[in-house]
Amino acid sequence: MGLTWYDLDFGQEIISINHKITYTKVDGYYQFVLGQTKTVNGNREIPMLADVKDILLELKQAAGWAKISMIGKPELSVNDTRPFIFTNSKGNLIPQVTMEHLLQRIIRDYNKQNADKIERATPHTFRHSFCCWLCENVAGENSMDDIKYIQSIMGHKDASTTLNIYSELRKNNAKDKHTALKLKARKA
Repeated sequence: MGLTWYDLDFGQEIISINHKITYTKVDGYYQFVLGQTKTVNGNREIPMLADVKDILLELKQAAGWAKISMIGKPELSVNDTRPFIFTNSKGNLIPQVTMEHLLQRIIRDYNKQNADKIERATPHTFRHSFCCWLCENVAGENSMDDIKYIQSIMGHKDASTTLNIYSELRKNNAKDKHTALKLKARKA
């Protein structure tokens, strides 16, 4: 929710994560606070996949940022929400709890219209799913390098977090891995 237009490099197709925004109580009042990522490893670059790039370019055009030249990154402030990508219709930042409620409404509406039900999802579910997708689609010949690459995208301090918590080998994927391993063993 804290991404700004300055965090996007459309030419290199990179999204930089280098700060966070929290909605927290300060001096008895809830307010947005801009801060550093939770850990040093939280500062990272994420590849901008083609579909994501297309959506972000549409948002950039709609927000009027397509005409603005972004050289360098100015000092950010939650008082100036213009650089932030995700704001409400009034241009204000959106608390995470609001996004969670919106996601629950989307799931509720989806479940009313579809036989395949979604049990529960949170914004963190998307992070978990993305890591699983990376584990299934990136790891190849240089598996250790690939795991370290995934670790850096996810912002994990240790690769064991990536492997033990986030990666889930799905049954169909396991079958494909078994087949590929058997083929490699025959060639060796």
